[in-house]
Amino acid sequence: MTQVLDTFIGHSSQILDVLDSISQIADTDATVLLEGETGTGKEMVARAIHKNSKRSQHPLVCVNCGAIPNDLLESEFFGYEKGAFTGASRDHKGKFEQANQGTIFLDEIDDMSYNLQVKLLRILQWGEFSPLGSECSKNCNVRIVAASKQPLQKLIATGKFRDDLYYRLNLIRLQLPPLRERKNDILPLANYFLAAACREFHKPALTLSAAVEAALQDYHYPGNVRELENIIRRMVIFCNGTEIQKSLLPPEINLSPYNHTNGIEYPGSFHIEKQKVIENFEIRYLKQVLAECHGIIRQAATRAGIQEKNFHLKLKKYGIRPERS
Repeated sequence: MTQVLDTFIGHSSQILDVLDSISQIADTDATVLLEGETGTGKEMVARAIHKNSKRSQHPLVCVNCGAIPNDLLESEFFGYEKGAFTGASRDHKGKFEQANQGTIFLDEIDDMSYNLQVKLLRILQWGEFSPLGSECSKNCNVRIVAASKQPLQKLIATGKFRDDLYYRLNLIRLQLPPLRERKNDILPLANYFLAAACREFHKPALTLSAAVEAALQDYHYPGNVRELENIIRRMVIFCNGTEIQKSLLPPEINLSPYNHTNGIEYPGSFHIEKQKVIENFEIRYLKQVLAECHGIIRQAATRAGIQEKNFHLKLKKYGIRPERS
């Protein structure tokens, strides 16, 4: 399952639970429902499931249900025949037909119209659909992975989502945790995004100051992992030195009530603060010993007195990529 493991950065128990679930369900045809806030990586999970399934050589078709106007959803999903409506000058395959033998990822399914939910239920039950303008049914063989940014059971209670469709989708349900509940993953993710941004923007290898690391760990991230990535990319663009300072943090972090109370900074629990110190030391030490060994991992591991395998694991944990000189 290396394709799954390489997709995710982090070692929190929540992420390890998600990875374990993916490894168990990927190679089945089970319908999967992913629930989690925007930016928690639902599409990444869907791609990992597909890549590690027996359908991986067939298409993965991603559809954002919230981005398609309701009056176009049916034609986008099921296609249409020539002459079905004004402007239909040729036959058009819908998303389900495009995904035949593969996987279709229905993102933001909580925004799908009630009427279209009825037609989706038919595909789930019988694998049948009818293109617009056609009197004939077609069959398709697709695996469905759906995602919702809000609990579907709440929408059922308000009459906005069909309960029979929910129970069809809810064979396997994975709850993706928000980043604020994965504090141990923030620095590894930040360093992974930092290395990637330095390569993208042709910057020398940058480091995060201790003040920046502390602020990043204390922030609550309403935009989750996607917001963290954007924060890092923005700071890399504006950084003119070799270390990113707190002045480059966006105002929402410096002014966050999670970081300050009446202008005074408060530390977290003893365990959290101790873990921060340990992780900060390990990151700086690993980068330094790698630089001294010109990016040669075997030499760096020997100098550090760490088994090469464990050295590799630590580099992966913090998203550090050695650069040979």
